[in-house]
Amino acid sequence: MNPENITALKPVECICCPTTTCVAAPFDGAIRRLVFDLHAEFGADLLAILVTGSLVTGNFHINSDIDLFAIIKQHKRQRRLFQLSPSDFIPPPSTTSGSSTPVGSQSASTVTISYGAPRAIQCEVFINPFHRMKEEIAALEDPSVNAWRLGHVLYEVFFNDTNVNGNDDGHNSQDIQNPASYLKAFATQTHEAGKPNGTTWTNFKRDMTRYMLMDGLLDAWDAIEAGDAASGSIMISRGLTMALDALYESRGWWGVKPKKRLLDLKENKQLYDIKANPSPLSSSLLPTNNDARRALQLSRRIARDDLELVERFKALKTLVALVVEPLGGEMEDWVTDWESTD
Repeated sequence: MNPENITALKPVECICCPTTTCVAAPFDGAIRRLVFDLHAEFGADLLAILVTGSLVTGNFHINSDIDLFAIIKQHKRQRRLFQLSPSDFIPPPSTTSGSSTPVGSQSASTVTISYGAPRAIQCEVFINPFHRMKEEIAALEDPSVNAWRLGHVLYEVFFNDTNVNGNDDGHNSQDIQNPASYLKAFATQTHEAGKPNGTTWTNFKRDMTRYMLMDGLLDAWDAIEAGDAASGSIMISRGLTMALDALYESRGWWGVKPKKRLLDLKENKQLYDIKANPSPLSSSLLPTNNDARRALQLSRRIARDDLELVERFKALKTLVALVVEPLGGEMEDWVTDWESTD
């Protein structure tokens, strides 16, 4: 593949599902360069490319970066982070070709105006063999599941070979005929199937989670009581992060980036509560989102820097109580099971 061929391609868009969306300028020129460079580096060993992140979810802005996944037919993986200069962008095709509408086209106009002239764009490229990416999705790793289910496939090859990775690891030809489309579908199915919640945890994990949260509260209060406002604020912020981490994991909610948690708590209607004492009657009721709604209210209060530390601490204590309630509640003492040291 050469730059001339890429320039002649239709707008950068998803090829694995019926959609009229494509990547808006100036990001499309940067993506063309990345696609060209990956082809030049890996040749026939390049099996697929997927673009994901804010560019394809419709909420990108002038500081958005490019997140790209590449699937290769080699026994190695690598993660790359770099700045791509506008001078390296490959120009987009004529706007008269095709009828595709850029993802977030209204925002795209704002981005172009805000740039004046294109600036360097940060790019992050994740290069993996097919089986490694499949294993991460199967292991319910939040970043991989979310990246692949939300991403758009830019390129993939039909590869009918039961031994794509050079070893017999259980992958059949159906898995890899369209490797990126398969991984996207697998991630979507995995996400829909959900994650285990705190009711499946061992006693030790439940108690350790409760202990860490309660211990964090004590540390925060110690600092506040000692008049150390800076340390108290730090410990409250740390406690909020720990509480939200535990909330998401214990409820079986799919994780999101910390900067998107408040928005997720507000808008994600799949953040279901754990049902206590499920019965035929209760199981027929619609799931509720009370924990997410309450956690959002408390998190906003905890994060307010115009409140006294004592008030922020009270909100954090209430949030921790909410998190640990289905795990056995707050704890003042704890004795672990005996462990052999032999």
